Amino acid sequence: MLEVFVKILCEFTVLLEDLKPDVFGITESWLREDIDSAEVSHPGYVVYRQDRRDTHNGVGGGVLLYVRDDIGDNILDLVLSSNPSNVVDLTGLGKLGTSDHDILAFDVVCKVVSSISKEKVPDFSRSDTEAIETLLKGTDWINLFSDMSASQSWICFADKLKVIMENHVPWKNRRRKSSMPHWMNKKVRCAIRQKRRMWKLFRRTKSESLLAKFKIHQLKVECLVSDAKLNFEKSIALKIKDNPKAFFSYVRSKQKVKDAIVSLRAPQADKIVTDSQDLADLLNDYFVSVFTREDTSSIPDFQGGSDRPKLDTVLFSDDVVLKELLRLNVSKASGPDAIHPYLLKTFAHYFCVPLSLIFSKFMDEGYVPRDWRCANITPIFKKGDKTKPCNYRPVSLTSVVCKVMESIVKKSLVCHFSSQSLIRESQHGFCQKRSCLTNILEFMEDVTSSLNRQSL
Repeated sequence: MLEVFVKILCEFTVLLEDLKPDVFGITESWLREDIDSAEVSHPGYVVYRQDRRDTHNGVGGGVLLYVRDDIGDNILDLVLSSNPSNVVDLTGLGKLGTSDHDILAFDVVCKVVSSISKEKVPDFSRSDTEAIETLLKGTDWINLFSDMSASQSWICFADKLKVIMENHVPWKNRRRKSSMPHWMNKKVRCAIRQKRRMWKLFRRTKSESLLAKFKIHQLKVECLVSDAKLNFEKSIALKIKDNPKAFFSYVRSKQKVKDAIVSLRAPQADKIVTDSQDLADLLNDYFVSVFTREDTSSIPDFQGGSDRPKLDTVLFSDDVVLKELLRLNVSKASGPDAIHPYLLKTFAHYFCVPLSLIFSKFMDEGYVPRDWRCANITPIFKKGDKTKPCNYRPVSLTSVVCKVMESIVKKSLVCHFSSQSLIRESQHGFCQKRSCLTNILEFMEDVTSSLNRQSL
């Protein structure tokens, strides 16, 4: 009862003044309905009480809850820490959207491992293009390659590009991906900054007119964010054929779970491996085990059974090579030979001559350089248990120059097949402007035509 509570009221008052808690609860208050809340109140706190009515003679039960009076409705923003000294510089940055809660900004005192990449990448935006052009103009590739074999010509060409990269193209650390959303534009950023400034001004002045203006601007920011996201998603959807990389980059940014391989189970030792080198070795061993090694010791001779003209060789003229170089995507990465597509495309008019000579030597001698037989492998998760190496498939990143030659050879083969009618009309796979869809449509046309003939 009240007499019991009064006995501990002095100690309770000292405790509140010392701790200054936001919320303080007391059980077993033993208060009755005839006792006014003002008798147990405390300055700076609002009292909430729940008396127990089913006790014998009003003895036992009851709850008191003291809540600081400067805490508004639906505003209880807390930072919980096992060590309060680790949280410093706690400030409010205003409201987020239509929420009643403040955005809390604070620093955490802890040891942070730097995530800045140490990998160096070429910075072509600051390259010395004039010096590169002067060097390439002064190189007589025809005389230089005249007495060289295919392998020697390729090594000479690769060394020239290496000199260009070392002397005329600066390098920089690989930039970390920005945490800024893809759709964020300058207009939205300015509106958000203005919103924060208005909130800070309101917190200082407590002006109701400023609060009303803040709420109006808050709705404006929400509309700007919604429009920016919608316009960005529309733009990447309309450009998906021309720039699919931007579309899938945005899709990946929405994934909550990233595809990084952090651990694998070693099949032989039946243990979890986390070291980067051990992870690479496990995946490499699995990819090698499933790779098919053809028996090249007894390859049968092909006996042509047709009198049609044969494709004896592929011509690598300067114009053909130039056309392929200009089609390169400069956003792609270089292969194991470190020859970047940006360099090949930017100076395509200078590189088409040496590459046409090198491709012709490769075709005549049947030579494939070692750089072209190597690849940078990226493991892609398929499905199932992510700790099993067998649930990953390899994606190879090969030489860009090799891809240029492959493209020319492929087009020559397709052109020869088409001109000699070596590809049947029923062939849909690996044919330009044909696919599984055209095959199914043709099949459906045959079926429906047959049914129509039977019904007549």
